[in-house]
Parts: sequence; C-alpha cells; structure tokens
Amino acid sequence: MKKSIFLAASLAVLAFASCSKSDDNDHKNDVPASDYQLNSDGLTLVKWTNSSTTTLDMQADSKLQRVNTIGIEAFKGSNLTSIVFPNSLKEIGYEAFAGAKLTGGVKFNTASNVVFGKGAFYFSEIESVQLPYTTEISSSMFSHCYHLKEVTFGKVGIISNGAFHSCQALTQVDLRGSGVKQIGEAAFANCKVLTKVFLPASVEKIDDLVFGYCSALQSITIDALNPPTLTGDIFFGLSAGQIPNIYVPAISVSDYKRDAKWSTYAAKIHPKP
Repeated sequence: MKKSIFLAASLAVLAFASCSKSDDNDHKNDVPASDYQLNSDGLTLVKWTNSSTTTLDMQADSKLQRVNTIGIEAFKGSNLTSIVFPNSLKEIGYEAFAGAKLTGGVKFNTASNVVFGKGAFYFSEIESVQLPYTTEISSSMFSHCYHLKEVTFGKVGIISNGAFHSCQALTQVDLRGSGVKQIGEAAFANCKVLTKVFLPASVEKIDDLVFGYCSALQSITIDALNPPTLTGDIFFGLSAGQIPNIYVPAISVSDYKRDAKWSTYAAKIHPKP
C-alpha cells in the first residue's frame, strides 16, 4: 500500500514538473516585459520602450496577444520595421505609429473590426497595407506616408478628411467591394503619381478637394448608378486638360452629365468600357 502511495506521489510530481516545463517553453519566446508598458488590466499597450527591436509579433506573445488597444502615440517614431497585431485588436489610438518605420508592413487579422484614431500611421514609412474591417479610415490616418504604394481595403463606411493626403508613391486606389459610402475632404489630395481610381456602387458622397493636385490622374471609374453628391471641386488644382476621364455605368451617363455638380466635368464623362 505504501509503495502504491509513493508511486502515485512520484507520478504527480513528475506531471507537475512536466507542466511547469511546458509552460516555460510556451513563454520562452515572449517579449521582455521591460520592452513595453501595459495598463493595469493588460488590455492596452500604453507605450513601446525598446528602440532597437525591429520586428514584433504580438499574437505570438502570451501577454501581448491579449491586448485589444494600442494607446495614443504608443509606437510613435519607433524603429519597428514590421508588426503582427493580435487577433484581439479592437482599437489603435491617435498617432500610435506616427513616424514609425514599418517598411516591412503591418499584419491585421482582416476579419477584425478595428477603430483607428486620427493620424494612426501618419508620416510612417509603411509601403503596403491590407486593412481590416473598420467603420472609418480616420482623418490623416496615412497622411504623408511617402512610401505607401499599395492599399488593400476591407469593408469601410467612411474615408475621412486627408486620410491618404500626400501619399507620393500611391499609384492606384481600388475601393470596389469596400462598401464605402463617403469620401472626405482632400482624402487623396496631392497624391502625385496616382493614376487610376475605382469607386464602388455604394459611394454616395465625395467631398471637396478629394483628388486635388493629383496631376497624374488618368481615370476614375464609378460603379454608382446615381451620381454621388459632390460638395465642391474634387479636382481642385488641376487644369482643364488635366481632368481625368470619368467612367460611369452606361445607363447613367446622361444623369451624371446633367447633375448640377458633375456637369462641370461633362466632357470627361464616358460609359464604362
């Protein structure tokens, strides 16, 4: 009987030791806690403090994978070249990544629905991004991201003022399938090499200066049957000869040409090829 009890106790100790070792192995690749600051419940990353780390996989870290909010200016000016966000991410705060490198890109769980603060990636060196679902691409979110070449849009309701202002490497904007309804003032203004834009059937309103000073713009294709409301001159800063071709559904060409605002560009409005 004593022998059986001893054997059972020994097995329990071995099992506990094995579990402890397994837990240690699970956490051995965790980011040092000194590299960041979390709030009291561990759900908000308040500040990233390591200036030498260049890559970060938050989803692979036992603590950082729980984070649902990136705080205000948390990674501002950081040397990170790439980051994988946790699947739990819900919000990125004001200028959280402003001025950060991010040349290797950022990775979202594209099934997530994320809220973005103003200027979240302002003036960063990001080159490409695949966005998750979001109600709104915030104002100045990618403004002055001079290296941004490619954006893949998820579902989005509003693109706010100046969201992509002065993205000097952006050549095409394809919003088909995004469900966007409103594009804010100067959202794509001063994108000097932007050549093609595709807008979905869902678009209802396009604000002033949206494509202002986009001097390389060649064509805009709009799937909306009803002319979206224009609040001003969407091609401000372009000469008459620089106004791009505007392609709309064939059955809507006359509606666009007769519209009080779109009629300004009547000579450039054509049926979609």
